[in-house]
Amino acid sequence: MVEKTKQALYQKIAGDLKKRIMEGEFDKDKKLNPVREIASFYSTTTVTVTNALKLLEDDGFVERKGGSGVFIKERNRDPFFPVDDLKKIFNAILENEGASAFEYGESSGYQGLKDVLSPRLENILEKIEKREILITSGSQQALHLIFSSLLKVGDWVLVEEPTYPAALRILKEKGVRIESVKVGETGPDVKELKRIFESRPLKMAYLMPRYQSPTGLCYSRKVKEAVAGLANKNGVFVVEDNSFGELDFGGNKEEPLKVKPSLHIYLSSFSKTFLSGARVGYCVCGKEIYRDLTMAKVDSDLASPLFFQIVLSKYIKSGQYDRRLKEINEVSHILFKEIKEKVEKITRAHGGKVVDAQGGYSFWCEIKPSKSPKFIAGMKKEGFKVENGKDFTSHETPDRYCVKYVRE
Repeated sequence: MVEKTKQALYQKIAGDLKKRIMEGEFDKDKKLNPVREIASFYSTTTVTVTNALKLLEDDGFVERKGGSGVFIKERNRDPFFPVDDLKKIFNAILENEGASAFEYGESSGYQGLKDVLSPRLENILEKIEKREILITSGSQQALHLIFSSLLKVGDWVLVEEPTYPAALRILKEKGVRIESVKVGETGPDVKELKRIFESRPLKMAYLMPRYQSPTGLCYSRKVKEAVAGLANKNGVFVVEDNSFGELDFGGNKEEPLKVKPSLHIYLSSFSKTFLSGARVGYCVCGKEIYRDLTMAKVDSDLASPLFFQIVLSKYIKSGQYDRRLKEINEVSHILFKEIKEKVEKITRAHGGKVVDAQGGYSFWCEIKPSKSPKFIAGMKKEGFKVENGKDFTSHETPDRYCVKYVRE
C-alpha cells in the first residue's frame, strides 16, 4: 500500500513538471532546478523526485548532462510530438515499401488502418460487423460527403445551438431547412427533442454528445437514450461527431449513441492525438450509407494519400500511440482545469458567465455588448482566441462568444 502511494506521488510530480515545461517556465536557460530544490517545492524526498525525472527522461522530455544537471530536451513545438518513434516508422516504411507508400490508395482508405481501427471500435460501437469504416481527410471532409450524398434542398436537419460553424455553413450552402435545439448542462432538453422529432419531418440530426463544440458539455445517459430512441422510431439519420476521439479531459469515455447501424454515422479524427497536418479522420456507418459515401468520395478526390495512413496504422500497432495518448490525456486534464478557472475569472470580472464545460478546447461565454470590448481585450491579452457567437448559431447572438485556448 505504501509503495502505491509513492508511485502515485512521483507520477503526479512528473505530470506537473510536464505541464510547467509546456507553459515555458524553464525556457530561460532550459535547465530544471536542482533535485533538492524540486523536492523541497513538492515537500517530498529526493528519491521521489529522481523517480519523477526518470519518468520524464524516458518520455523524452528531459535529458541529464553529466555534472551540469537536468535540461529540457529540444523538441518540436508540440511537447508530445513523437519524433523518435515516428522517425523509426518512417525509415522502416521507406526501406520496406519504398515509393509504393507514396502512391494513391483506395478512395475508401488504407485497409491496414481499417484493420487496426476495427477492434478498437468494437469496444465502443455495437454491431460493428454491420458497419463499414471510411477513412477521410479529417472530420470536415466526412461532413461534406455526408451532407452532399444524403441530403437535398429543403430537407429538415436538426442541429444543436450553438454548433460547429463549418457544419452550419455547409448545411446552409446545401439549402436545407435547419431546426435547432439549445444545449443545456446535460444536453438538449428531452421534451424539446421529442417536440421537434414529432413536429418536423427530420431527415437528419447533426449532434456532438461528447465535449460538444463550442460549449464543452456532455450529454447525460438519459438524453443519449432519448435521442437514440427518437431517431430509431422516426427513421432519422444521426451524424454523431466525436471530434475529440480518444482525447479525454476527465473520465468521460466514448459511449456513442445506440442508434441503428442503418441510421448512425459516427465521425472521429486523429487530428488532436496524432498529427493535425496528416488530416486522418474516419467515418463509421451502415453498409448502404457507406456505398453512398464511397461513391461521393471517389467523385471528390479519387484516391486517398497512403503514407500517413500507413504510418498511423503502424504507430497504433506498435503500442506507442496508446502510450502517447495516455500522456496527452494526463496533461490535457490538468491544463483544462487551469484554463477553465482562468476563463471564468476573466469573464466574471466583466459581469459575464461561462457555460460549465466538461472538456474540449473552447468555452461558451455570455457578455453584455457594452462589456464585450474589454472582455475580448482581456482574453486576447492572456493568449486566447475570441470568436463571435453568431458564427455558431442560426440566430443572431450579440452577447455570446467562443473562447478557444488551443488551435483546433
